[in-house]
Amino acid sequence: MEDLEYLVGMSLVPGLGPKRYEALVKTFGSPKKAWHAPEEAFASVPGLGEKFLRDFFAARKSLSLAKEGQRLLDRGVKALGREDARYPPLLKNIYDPPFILYARGKGVSWERPWVALVGSRKMTAYGREMAFWLGRELASRGIGVVSGMARGIDTWAHRGALKGGGETAAVLGSGLDICYPPENLGLMGEISARGLLLSEFPLGTGPKPRHFPLRNRIISGISLGTVVVEAAVKSGALITADQALEQGREVFALPGPITSPASRGCHNLIKQGAKLVQDVDDLLEELTAYIPAGESPAKGGVPQADLSPEEKRLLDLIPYHPYPAEGLAAASGLPTARVKAALTILEIKGMIAQEAGNLILRLK
Repeated sequence: MEDLEYLVGMSLVPGLGPKRYEALVKTFGSPKKAWHAPEEAFASVPGLGEKFLRDFFAARKSLSLAKEGQRLLDRGVKALGREDARYPPLLKNIYDPPFILYARGKGVSWERPWVALVGSRKMTAYGREMAFWLGRELASRGIGVVSGMARGIDTWAHRGALKGGGETAAVLGSGLDICYPPENLGLMGEISARGLLLSEFPLGTGPKPRHFPLRNRIISGISLGTVVVEAAVKSGALITADQALEQGREVFALPGPITSPASRGCHNLIKQGAKLVQDVDDLLEELTAYIPAGESPAKGGVPQADLSPEEKRLLDLIPYHPYPAEGLAAASGLPTARVKAALTILEIKGMIAQEAGNLILRLK
């Protein structure tokens, strides 16, 4: 795309967001023409402001667009304009879609249905289990999982999706060369290797508070629906839910213990009309109307009726995150040999996974 290098240049101008970009393109006809237009011609462009124009003119003089393009290439980052087939199609329909997205990773299919999983950074053990469970269940059924790679719920939603063998995309509030939070560097690498990292911020941009509401509108804009897994009354995840509603998308919320402050934001959403999620199939049925014919996700799980009483007893004791297997014999009251045999059958049936260190986790 001829204008792509100019989109990259514009993304480096402070204060140049979707609205100013639209004003420039409407006036001059293209990003390239705007970049090269004489300074006096900008007097006719509404809503720019003197400070922005100073920054814009300074950027035009100082930036080497060729060097910026090479910098992206060296870091394995691609720049996507709205006309690019790799730009998420649903995102184009929101009020203020980014005029550029930076992408790094294996790539994903935007043709499949996508669901956002969001929630509090200060999660409880319940929230962690639910985020992992939902991420894994959705991914294993062919649903893409998008989140923000933040601490807490986002992290475990991505991990669940990766465990489910499906596709996941992380939208960052920084440039793609900066990992935030730092402890998610390994997760960032996994997502890049098996999914996609996205940001509207150029390389070198640090994570600033004002970036995250902008990031959140992309998360909800990519998705058919947004699920708030766990959120307190003032959680930032509720901003994503509000943006999803403004974009005409579905909003879902998981109920939690009525005594838990960490779930009160979810409970308020349900009071206001968000759809309560108690089963993955319920969530998918709500989205059926938006999924093209022939692309409905597969039903998951082994019916509980197909489990023996011992298998069901053990399954009820196994959480959706890694758990030491040696504690199951005492917790279930079953002999160790029978526990081992039942765990093998549950793994064959796809209900659990066994990991290194004698750890197990429930999948369905």
